[in-house]
Amino acid sequence: MTSVAAAYGVNVRSVCRWLANFANGGQTVLLDKPISGLPFTVSSDDLHWLARAVRDNRDNTPSQFKFAFGVCTLSPIAALIEREFCKTLSMALVSRIMKDLGFSAQKPLYQAWQQDAKLVWRWETETYPVMRAEAQALGAEIHVVDESGILSNYQTVST
Repeated sequence: MTSVAAAYGVNVRSVCRWLANFANGGQTVLLDKPISGLPFTVSSDDLHWLARAVRDNRDNTPSQFKFAFGVCTLSPIAALIEREFCKTLSMALVSRIMKDLGFSAQKPLYQAWQQDAKLVWRWETETYPVMRAEAQALGAEIHVVDESGILSNYQTVST
């Protein structure tokens, strides 16, 4: 059960609950339930615009939305909705809207999308071994840092 829980990113108790529910009521018990609460206050045309804006974020620059960073978390999406549609929504509702539009929280890739495999290979096989040999001869250490900076309390979070 722990491997299933890890694969789905949930607690082991959730998997146990799912199995118990399945044993008691079959597969229909496991289907998504309708979400209670008020209906969306954003029109379907506005939802289509929002989905396109977030999906095509690779083609749009953050400055086009007047953000200092990409539209990828709920806070900037909520601010975008407020600015574009003059509607203030809770983070829970923004999360629900994004889920209904087919978006889900993703963990970031720890690899640059611009990465050139040939340059990486050359660095690993030619450049770095020379640097390592020079550092060992000098009794020095090599520290590699990227533009994202260094944290001593690193934590993986979803976006």
